[in-house]
Amino acid sequence: MVHSHTVCVAARTSDRRNAVSRWTLVLVALMWPRLGLAQDACREWKMTGATDAFYFRNQAEACQWQVDNANRSAGVATCTPIPGKPIVTAPIVYSMLGSEGTCRILSTSACQPEYESRHPYTSRFVPCPAVIELKGPSATKALPAGPALQQSARVTQGGVPAQRKLVRVRMGAAEISGLTNAEGLFHFLYVPPLATATSDQITATCTECSNAAQKQITVEACDACAGSN
Repeated sequence: MVHSHTVCVAARTSDRRNAVSRWTLVLVALMWPRLGLAQDACREWKMTGATDAFYFRNQAEACQWQVDNANRSAGVATCTPIPGKPIVTAPIVYSMLGSEGTCRILSTSACQPEYESRHPYTSRFVPCPAVIELKGPSATKALPAGPALQQSARVTQGGVPAQRKLVRVRMGAAEISGLTNAEGLFHFLYVPPLATATSDQITATCTECSNAAQKQITVEACDACAGSN
């Protein structure tokens, strides 16, 4: 017997052959559609339960999660009562039959015939957040020894470089900004202070990023500076 479910609820079903009632967990997977080259890598399958959302790389992983979740909350089936005998129950075990097109789950119990349910996938637009990180050397010496350090803020979406993202970089009281290039990079230069050992923090953000990137620059006293050994 094949049952098709199209709603995101827990549905109670009744097997007419043995009058055994059981709960079948029905989840819907949401696929991220194409959002452009920079966001294609972010497309994932999304299984939505009653209260939580989980993300997966493909249909098979999403369907397997549904099977595992069903087994974690699986109940028992009651065998057909026999007059004068104790009531007998047996656990219900779920297994995956297939994941292409629909998530097909087989319910098995010693007290009931095997039962297959199919759970469809649907799609919905979900924007993909950008992520920023800082790259470059983290140590130098004070001027005039130096050198100045070439730094880069890198913005990606799903691991793919994101271009033309507005980046803001703070270095102490100074702030600079600019757009990322085709490689998702915004380059800038850290210039150490004159003759002074210090530690500076760099913070980079972007308007569409889900995080802020930070790093420390360590500046040692220069050997050639007056008063240092």
